[in-house]
Amino acid sequence: MHYREVAELPLFPLIGPAVSALPVPDAPAGNPYLPPITDATYTWR
Repeated sequence: MHYREVAELPLFPLIGPAVSALPVPDAPAGNPYLPPITDATYTWR
């Protein structure tokens, strides 16, 4: 799977959008903090 495609996966924690925003797969992550996970940002199953 291409790293840009993980943004749509229901991963927990919500790492998909952060990974797919990297310019290249092995780029430094920069800010390691992710936004809070709430009922508005995650579908709990």
